[in-house]
Amino acid sequence: MNPWSRSLAHGLDRLVRTPAVRTVGYAARELAGLLLPVECTVCGVRDGAVCPVCSEQLAGSVLHPFRAERDAAALPLVSVDPDAGTVPLAVVAAGRYGGPLARALLGFKDHGRTPVGRHLRPAVHRALTAVPSLLGDQAPCGPGVPWTAPALLVPVPGSAAGFRRRGYDPVAELLTGPLPAGWELAPGLLRPARGRAGARARGRPGRTASHAGTASTLRRHRNAGRFRATGRAPRVQGRTVVLFDDVMTTGSTLAAAWHALDGLGVRPAAAVVLAAVTAPGSGPAEGLNSE
Repeated sequence: MNPWSRSLAHGLDRLVRTPAVRTVGYAARELAGLLLPVECTVCGVRDGAVCPVCSEQLAGSVLHPFRAERDAAALPLVSVDPDAGTVPLAVVAAGRYGGPLARALLGFKDHGRTPVGRHLRPAVHRALTAVPSLLGDQAPCGPGVPWTAPALLVPVPGSAAGFRRRGYDPVAELLTGPLPAGWELAPGLLRPARGRAGARARGRPGRTASHAGTASTLRRHRNAGRFRATGRAPRVQGRTVVLFDDVMTTGSTLAAAWHALDGLGVRPAAAVVLAAVTAPGSGPAEGLNSE
């Protein structure tokens, strides 16, 4: 791609990600989902984006948010207590990846079934509301640093290629509308690294250990440099910052986002995800590509 074409593509990417264009696109997709008859995303039989039977099952799978960092081997290790060493970055998940939640997410993320988002957003809100109680007395921002409200929720950005392929950003769609009390959306702090600089960065090993063995460490290193913090990041120093992504498997994507912000002096206190893979060997067998 010549420099002029590359500049045009980057300009168009920035345009379609503006709030005004995203709002129009969101409304159009929601209207199309209401007017066009579709099969249920979860069962594939009954009518509706998610039929009443599957909607009830889906809601039941996300009733109890939980701490999910134990099974995510590539998460960064952070210091929360000078006497206790380091621990994996705290992650709160709305539900476990599998069953109705996995099928709903697969359709929502990879097959254009954006109306499914109406059934997923309440789970995100429930997880956000549960964060303070699930973190308990842990000082997630670092030794002696308190949790401050409103906490800033930083979406992990998808790639420009993924946006062009889908026509929307699944993570941004999940965060459409007001957040629960005590939270403030902070988009634009992270961007995907691009070009040769991003490729070189992905080849560099990270500077912080992961909490598992060699294979997971290599996976985290592979994603090092995947994101870059923008000029807005230093403005939120001193605020409580929490990352958000749709699905977590190994935690390497969250690790890459964490390192990008930490490099500019913004250390995320925790992360929230809609779904987390929790059992060994139970990665997203139904085809969802996320880490």
